[in-house]
Amino acid sequence: MQEIKVVKSEIEPILRDLIAVTNRLDLNQPKTEFLKSTLSVINKIEDIEQNYYELLKKYKSLLLTTENEAWSAIERFIEAENKIADSTFGKETVR
Repeated sequence: MQEIKVVKSEIEPILRDLIAVTNRLDLNQPKTEFLKSTLSVINKIEDIEQNYYELLKKYKSLLLTTENEAWSAIERFIEAENKIADSTFGKETVR
């Protein structure tokens, strides 16, 4: 079996470099901003939710307006058809 020879002068500079690199490691825990960030996310979600419900109200209003306009158009169409039928056939045909 071969002998392991330790040469202190070769090991010392390597260990000094290792210690120097190890000492440069920053072990201070940075102050995280999770609470602020989380609050910011919550505020953004609440803003989105508020915008969503405002948009939903506008959409509902537009649907109701469209429905009313559609019924008005249908009623005008029925009246026009009845006038045409009356003038053509002399009786009401569309109800």
